[in-house]
Amino acid sequence: ELIALGVVATMPPPRAAFSQPTPPPAKPLSQTHRTLTCPLPSPGPRLLAVDYGVRRVGLAVSVGFAARPLPRLDHRRDPRGVAAAVVETATANCAAGIVVGWPLNAAGEEGHQAARTRKFVWAVREV
Repeated sequence: ELIALGVVATMPPPRAAFSQPTPPPAKPLSQTHRTLTCPLPSPGPRLLAVDYGVRRVGLAVSVGFAARPLPRLDHRRDPRGVAAAVVETATANCAAGIVVGWPLNAAGEEGHQAARTRKFVWAVREV
């Protein structure tokens, strides 16, 4: 899942066991967030990488070709609350987009964590 400049790339289709209705299209960031002039130098667009877990969310921001780790977010299974914190972190770090890791099980298929991650991504789109 990539949220770049307010445009959301399509997610892989859900498996039948985890099928959910398709969310509405994402709003452009210019409509939902104030424009931020970034004082941080960067050789290219910055991206915020997100590793969504049941208890914690790992974050890193791209700096050129490398990534700089950010403090992790602890949450209590509240996708909407942590989604707001992720968007706030992206804005504070002048990220042009958000990349969310897509969890697959050992067989390469979606499992329960993929369904949780999908809900989180939808929550980020609504912020």
